[in-house]
Amino acid sequence: MLDYLIRCNRYVGLLLLLLLIYLVPQYFQNKTQVFEQKNTLAYEETLYAAKHIERQIAYLIEVGDTIKSQLSDENFSQQHMSLALDTKVKRILTQTLQSNKHRQEGQIFAVGVSLDKHIFNTPDAIASDQYELKSWYAFQSNNQIQIKPKNYDYTQIGSKKTQWYTKAVEQGRAIWQEPKFSSTSGAYIIGYSIPFFTDASRSQIAGVISLNYSLTELKSIMRARHFWKTGYGFVVSEQGNLIYHPNEQLAKQEVVLTNGGVSQYASKKDVILACYLRGGACFTERLLQREAQAKAFQLQSGKAKVFSKLIAHTNWQLHVVFMTNELGYNAKELHRMYVNLVLVSTLFVINCIIGLYFKTRHRITTPSWLPSNWLFVGAISMSFMVGLALIAKEASVHLYEHQSDSLKLTDEQDVSKARARYLRYSDQIKQHPAQFVKTGILVRSIEYQNLNELVISGYIWQKYDLDGLIEDEQKGVVFADAVDGKLFYRFGEHHYRDITHNTETLGWYFKVVLPLAIDHSYYPFDSGTVSLRLKHLNMANNIVLEPDLNAYPLVYHSAKPGLNTAAKLAGWDIANSYFSLRKSHYETDFGISNYIDRYNLAELYFNVSIKRAFINPLITHVAPMMMVFIILFLLLILSTANQSQADVFGFNPMAVITGSSALMFSTMLWHSTLRGELNDAGINYYESYYFLAYLALALVTINSVLLSRTERMYFIHHKDNLLPRLFYWPFLSCALFFITYLKLG
Repeated sequence: MLDYLIRCNRYVGLLLLLLLIYLVPQYFQNKTQVFEQKNTLAYEETLYAAKHIERQIAYLIEVGDTIKSQLSDENFSQQHMSLALDTKVKRILTQTLQSNKHRQEGQIFAVGVSLDKHIFNTPDAIASDQYELKSWYAFQSNNQIQIKPKNYDYTQIGSKKTQWYTKAVEQGRAIWQEPKFSSTSGAYIIGYSIPFFTDASRSQIAGVISLNYSLTELKSIMRARHFWKTGYGFVVSEQGNLIYHPNEQLAKQEVVLTNGGVSQYASKKDVILACYLRGGACFTERLLQREAQAKAFQLQSGKAKVFSKLIAHTNWQLHVVFMTNELGYNAKELHRMYVNLVLVSTLFVINCIIGLYFKTRHRITTPSWLPSNWLFVGAISMSFMVGLALIAKEASVHLYEHQSDSLKLTDEQDVSKARARYLRYSDQIKQHPAQFVKTGILVRSIEYQNLNELVISGYIWQKYDLDGLIEDEQKGVVFADAVDGKLFYRFGEHHYRDITHNTETLGWYFKVVLPLAIDHSYYPFDSGTVSLRLKHLNMANNIVLEPDLNAYPLVYHSAKPGLNTAAKLAGWDIANSYFSLRKSHYETDFGISNYIDRYNLAELYFNVSIKRAFINPLITHVAPMMMVFIILFLLLILSTANQSQADVFGFNPMAVITGSSALMFSTMLWHSTLRGELNDAGINYYESYYFLAYLALALVTINSVLLSRTERMYFIHHKDNLLPRLFYWPFLSCALFFITYLKLG
């Protein structure tokens, strides 16, 4: 019989080994392929963004070179060329701005020509003396081109204000200026300065051509790029100043040096940027192809990878950030392969342990150093538990990361696409044109009111065009899914009001009660979304809410836009927040003719993604159940047919039944408490632990009764209840392993 079992063990082991030989290379090959594909896409996205910026840079260089060539034929030594030069320069600057005005992107905000002090040999109409400065500065204002002179000494050395001129003259070549605030445009700009000369010999500088490129254009380029769900990019100048960052307040700060000589900003809010300022010490560098460099490091919220690219014609660096979970680390196609690999690996290890056990038992004499039965049983149980832990760890990430939500809005391009889609459908069903209202929200707190309801408070605002058709009494917002509290907010009840540039902003403080609707099928690895469904107060007209994304410095998910950093929900970790559009279908028109929402159009949602914190279930449910299993094992150990040992231990079947009944009552109480907490009609993953406990309680009780009978049963009475004791932990661990595999795999 033993020889037969050994042969079966070998055949099963060979089969499992062949499966491992097949699965391991396939898994790692697919994993590598997924990584390479996602990294290649991220790399290409970085290059695409860089090339888009480089096209704008090349355009500025081309415009500057054109102006330089147009001025190169001037003979500045002539005495009577001043009026002609004034007319020519104004014509050049006007034509430059007019031709640039029709470009779809990369518009130049201003262009100027500034002459050196000593360019004229004799005073004339353009310069009253040889030391007077002459400059032309052209810019657009109210769709009109204005040309004015510089009203300060731009040749003064040592001033930040004049570096655009003095550095270009000093270096004798074109330079890029550090980002600065322009009082004329009221925005941050990048400057490009090109020196030009009095003659072809380039012996004397005649002046400097300057072009100003608004950061608003660069912002449009970067926000038009999709760096996936949580990615974003920032551009750093040669001196370490931010040329662009999604957090505009951070981008406005100049880089400074600490006492230790480390560069930093007055308010660091970007971990990646902080690493960059420390000289990249936190990066683990790895060259990716030849043109870009990938740098991976650990963030507080998880691992991230940064792709960096030098912008051509400048010394700027573009850094694009991707979270590694979006680069394929937990891809859906790998999850099933991983779980199957864990299953086969666990069974193979257990088969080897059983084979080793059979081999030791096959010997006529067993050496004293060989392990005992308990060590083999413990190894088998531990193998199952390790496999369970590996599957649970993977599932906890996989189940959370594959929550889906339609039409997530992560930038203005998403909003524009959703608006165009809405307008097309509205036109198809012959509705009057929609009116769009920007709506923003800041959630300050999320608390439990009871087990099934949340109290959410914060601020909400809407922006209206003063020239729009929406009357004051119609302005407001409704929390459509709220079950208590103040469900709608009207114009006359606003808490603040602001009017800027023909836009009226109304803000309210809100506090609403919202039902907590989460699928607990995978408890304690469950996750979900707390969603605020927002509708306009006037449901009769075709008024559509869209998110005010420009009100948030960072709009990628892990930055948690619209959520106060101090907001917490007991028992849950808040992972991210985002706006989305979801289609809602009503089987009524609310008595409104041609009610557009009943045609399955989208509504605005503000979502907060949450993931259960494991520490609370571990203490309140997992630890007590482990104690139940341990106490049951102790009852099994104390169960004996030896009368002398029974007298010492005080064992009898009634004592076991009494102890099992107490444990049964406690287990049912904990089970009932869990059901009450979750208030879920289905059977969740962790409830299988309770069902298994009920089975174990019944088996231990039956074992004690059978052990006390005079009729001998081999499985029960062999070596005084040895086999039930040996099989207890392997049975429990095996059952839990396969339940986890089937439920979470």
